[in-house]
Amino acid sequence: MPQNTDHLTVVFSDIVGSSQLYASLGNERAKQKIDEAIQAMSDIIVASHGQIIKTIGDEIMYVYAEPDTACEAAARMNTELKAIHFTLRTGICFGKIVRAEDNDLYGDTVNNAACLARTAQANQVLLDSNTYANLSLARGQCEYFDRITLKGQSEQSLVYRLNWEQKDTNAFDATMVVTKAISAANGLPTELQVNYGGNTYYVDTHSRISIGRDLGVVQICIKHKNASRKHCSLSYRHGKFILEDHSTNGTYLLQDGQSEVFLRRESTPLLTNGKFSIGQPCGMSETILEYQLD
Repeated sequence: MPQNTDHLTVVFSDIVGSSQLYASLGNERAKQKIDEAIQAMSDIIVASHGQIIKTIGDEIMYVYAEPDTACEAAARMNTELKAIHFTLRTGICFGKIVRAEDNDLYGDTVNNAACLARTAQANQVLLDSNTYANLSLARGQCEYFDRITLKGQSEQSLVYRLNWEQKDTNAFDATMVVTKAISAANGLPTELQVNYGGNTYYVDTHSRISIGRDLGVVQICIKHKNASRKHCSLSYRHGKFILEDHSTNGTYLLQDGQSEVFLRRESTPLLTNGKFSIGQPCGMSETILEYQLD
């Protein structure tokens, strides 16, 4: 029976092509090679202070406290396994889990991580939008990947990809060090400025703004048929500003230098200046809010 609940980063890493390996090498030799790869993966997890939950054939399920640490470990694992001629596919999800008496984990976070691992192709590390929203150090190595329907959900969710593969194998670590230095020097934005209807609104590290058509519950009122009573909100979490949609019609976000993305009951960090609109793409909408990070 479930024993307790917690928030963890759940990761599934699966060795690609094991069936072909058995066919080409035979059972005994193939198992030996896969066992060597599993051991190499396990060593990386232990060395980076992760916890191995279980091994399922040619797949490992493991957890970390923080999404950034999980991404760093996944990058290292892919790099080292590639050097010994193995490829992986990996899914990462951060969220609430249920821990059973036998130390196994259950819940939507676990199911979603497993689903992303199955969705990933060789050499891909995929993250859900909640994991991406909670990243601090590794977000610079991620990009929008696709929208998919996760297990047990009726609506599609945003999925991001971790770009771990570099020509210089030390590039990921170097970027991590630089980002840590910037964070330590308070280089991250501490104020968000939003412009709408000739007015300017501000969100700082301790405030939150709600946007919608119900003047009684929001700070930015938008009187439009596409707007829900409380359509979306802006807040500051884990060192970054977050746009979160709560609506029926969704919110369209266009960040400078990136493709427009559609959010519906999802959240995503604001990484650059840009704009977002209520219920319609920015190019078609009458309700565009522009924002700037300071």
